[in-house]
Amino acid sequence: MKELILFGPALPLAQIKKFQTERLIIVQKIINLKKVCQECDLVICHAGHATVARALLGGVPVVMLPTQAE
Repeated sequence: MKELILFGPALPLAQIKKFQTERLIIVQKIINLKKVCQECDLVICHAGHATVARALLGGVPVVMLPTQAE
């Protein structure tokens, strides 16, 4: 069974309760990205350097949706 982990530190608890399921896991605290990348198939992120680097170093493809043009 595939799962999706969503890091949403600013999401209100009411929205988390509304949308979280057994296959959609919403976390508000920082998780061990190295460990997650050892088990995931794809990373979708806003193109932050640390997240992209960790995923690529782990051999995980990345879909980058940058929020800033730098």
